[in-house]
Amino acid sequence: MLKLITKFIVFLVFAMMMPMGRVQAEEIKEFVVFMKIDAEARLHVAEKISYDFGAETRYGIYRYLPIKYQDGFYKYNLRLEEIEVPEYKFVTSRVGDKLLIKIGEEGKALTGLQFYGINYSVSKAFAYSSDRDELSWQVTGNGWPVGIKLARAEIDLPRALPAEQVIASCTVGPVEKTVACANWSLVKNDAGLVTGIAFTQKNLQATEGLAIKLSLPKGVLDRPGVWDWIRENYLVLLLLGLVIVAVLRWRKLIISKLKFNK
Repeated sequence: MLKLITKFIVFLVFAMMMPMGRVQAEEIKEFVVFMKIDAEARLHVAEKISYDFGAETRYGIYRYLPIKYQDGFYKYNLRLEEIEVPEYKFVTSRVGDKLLIKIGEEGKALTGLQFYGINYSVSKAFAYSSDRDELSWQVTGNGWPVGIKLARAEIDLPRALPAEQVIASCTVGPVEKTVACANWSLVKNDAGLVTGIAFTQKNLQATEGLAIKLSLPKGVLDRPGVWDWIRENYLVLLLLGLVIVAVLRWRKLIISKLKFNK
């Protein structure tokens, strides 16, 4: 009897020491961004997000896209258009300096691995200096509460360029503490000219993101002209015109009263 009790105790000890089935953590398996730059300096973006909810039950995801931010001395104020999320319902709203795309339905629960595609176009994304056109872009953003196992970004240039004319770099980490990354390469055609840039980063932690910078020589993109500026700011110009008219009329009225009093 004592032997049986001893064997049973040993069995329990070994059973407790054996690893239990691991519950799969919620994470983003893959975050892939394809970006095409056209000659008018517009970005055409296609995101492919493989989101694994694991054993959790969710109703969708939130995608935050920065639309106002500063890089160095240049302040970006982007315009996002043509937003599409195939096969999912979504709504958009402004949250501070970001555009929120809320994807999913309240009554449609999800679990396990899900695939999301987000398409949109961006204008006013380039900063212009005397000889360069520069793009600063947050590929994944830093608002994800889960880790990203693999982040990739591929940028297609508007035309093929010599390698020495293309300057690229990338950073990873949380917003307040990013570090340079070296996992990028130039994509070249058979003639040895650069047609694009590919960036890759593995094992990003929650709130960490991948950001990229691209600098092209002046002349590759059509820079906005005076009429573009007028179209962007016509409401401000209209208001300014009304103010000027009101001031002139007020001035004329005052002068008339002064002459009458004489």
